[in-house]
Amino acid sequence: MIKPLLSRHSLARRLVAGLLLISIIPLAGLALLNLRNFEAALTRTVIADVASIADKKAVQIDTYINERRIDMHQLSHFSDIRDIFTALQAGYSAGIDSAAYRQATARAETLLAELATGYDYHDMLLINPAGEVIFSLKKESDFNTNMRTGPYRDTVLGQGFQRSMALLSTEFSAFDIYEPSGNKMAAFITTPLLSNGIPIGVLAARMNLEILQPVLEDRTGLGETGEAILAEQIQDLVTYTSHLHHANGGLLGQIPIEKTAPPMRQALHGERGQDLSADYAGHDVVAAWRYLPSLHWGMVVKIDSREVLAPLIQLQLHTALVLGALVLMSGAAAFFFGFSIITPLHHFIKVINEIAHGDLTQRVVSDRQDELGQLAVAFNQMADRVQSGRDTLEQTVITRTAELTIAKNDAETALNTLQQAQGSLVQAEKMAALGGLVAGISHEINTPVGVILMSSTHLKTETDKVSERYNQGELSGDELEGYFETARQAVRLMIINSQRAAELINSFKQVAVDQTSGERREFELKSYIEEILLSLRPKFKRTDIGITLECPENLIVDNYPGALSQILTNFITNSLQHAYQPGQAGKLNIRVTLLPDDNIRLVYSDDGQGIPEELQSKIFDPFFTTQRGSGGSGLGLHIVYNIIHQTLKGRLQMHSALAQGTTFTLHFPRVCPNTINSE
Repeated sequence: MIKPLLSRHSLARRLVAGLLLISIIPLAGLALLNLRNFEAALTRTVIADVASIADKKAVQIDTYINERRIDMHQLSHFSDIRDIFTALQAGYSAGIDSAAYRQATARAETLLAELATGYDYHDMLLINPAGEVIFSLKKESDFNTNMRTGPYRDTVLGQGFQRSMALLSTEFSAFDIYEPSGNKMAAFITTPLLSNGIPIGVLAARMNLEILQPVLEDRTGLGETGEAILAEQIQDLVTYTSHLHHANGGLLGQIPIEKTAPPMRQALHGERGQDLSADYAGHDVVAAWRYLPSLHWGMVVKIDSREVLAPLIQLQLHTALVLGALVLMSGAAAFFFGFSIITPLHHFIKVINEIAHGDLTQRVVSDRQDELGQLAVAFNQMADRVQSGRDTLEQTVITRTAELTIAKNDAETALNTLQQAQGSLVQAEKMAALGGLVAGISHEINTPVGVILMSSTHLKTETDKVSERYNQGELSGDELEGYFETARQAVRLMIINSQRAAELINSFKQVAVDQTSGERREFELKSYIEEILLSLRPKFKRTDIGITLECPENLIVDNYPGALSQILTNFITNSLQHAYQPGQAGKLNIRVTLLPDDNIRLVYSDDGQGIPEELQSKIFDPFFTTQRGSGGSGLGLHIVYNIIHQTLKGRLQMHSALAQGTTFTLHFPRVCPNTINSE
């Protein structure tokens, strides 16, 4: 059967034979559809069953509560109970230890104990209009207390008594924790006792939550995981009032309504329904929910989905086994048909890999007459062209390699020459800065030295005059006193200006040493910047440009002062040369701030003509200058940029706008890291 399919050497026929195997897909789809239909039918059936059980239990509970309400209403009309109440009230007034009270109590216990047993009440009580509990079968702590003013006035019994007295109706309270009964859940049915239409007291019967357990524990039709749950809502809190299967048979505490499982939340809102949902433990369940108007509670009857869908899971397993067997058989058939195609392809792959590794002499050997045979012929022709092209390319590569080697050597020579020239220009920049510093020294020191020279010359002249008058014997006391005053003033001027010259020399010396040595040290930032500005003062002499400094006092920096001097010198020099027209007034500003992260922010700004936008991206490039013919090297800001990033370990930002000036913002650490690449 297989041989005819392959007799005509057609790859297409083999592919068609393989595609026939896809018939497994419709089978799988059909199986999946049947499983879905079975699941839907099973779910509908179980939901209907659970809903029926929920309706039955709701009717049982409501019927039981309503019957007890009717029973209590009927008991309130029994003359025996009214007579007993009247006797108890008279005896209670005489005191609970009186013979009359004990006699009335004996009668009451005989009658009410029989009624409590018959109606399955936990306790029965009689309360007079004043709210005093004058009788109780159990004699718990609520006996002989006042339901209007006593400690239990706000309990379910106290509230039920007050409503029955006010409305003259039989009332059923909510179940709630009742302290006199050991904090158990309890509810009360209260009914007024009337005499000629006037209330003479209230008969109360206490019901325990356990009376509803037989209804809830009846698991008929609920399987192993099913259960019926009751809960009540007080304001925004929900309390489960029945024992819970997933809480190990216990009760859950009060939980917010919004965190309650959806079925119970809907039941407490007065809704009824049934569907797939989740329970209080987060398990997937089939649930039916009902509102119980007699209790004002919600009820949920539910079964775990895993139990409900157990038959479906079994069917899914059997279906998977059958499909698995079909897949194995289809796989075997596919392998058989595919083998005839894969074998020649493996030969193709082997030849292609050998060619890819450089052996262009390899060719595909095939005597097939189908599409694979045609592919082999076309591939061999392509390999022939590739081999011919490679031979030509190898010769071209040899020629180009020789040319590139020559070009590389020329480029390396030019690069070395350029690097040497750049190094020379960098050193020239430093020497130019040092030359400007020396010029500043001579200019600044000239003033105090001139004062010293003038004072000493004047003192010498006066000394010669006094000496001559003294030798002639004509020196008067006033002249001598005048000479002493002149001498004191001259000496004071010489001392002051000598000290000023010494300070200038020390200041210039420190700046010069820092600029040339490039060493790291601690320095007070404000005073050091002032020394730099002092050294640059001659540059401002013939301008109408001022400079201001804003810097915190006693800011100690551990960094490279020479680098900072070179940066500020370059900023100021650039502003004086490029930012203003000749004779134009201007203002430079240096503002220093210590940041919370122990970094320094130094903002340098001028109010000059600004930098054109098209040039702003180039100002830090090496050899870029707008005054090439005026002696500018174009390395100033390039050097500054490298100093900031490499030496100070900082960063630099620039902002400029035409006619609004230029601002450089420099951030660098107050204490420089130990690793440094200085200039």
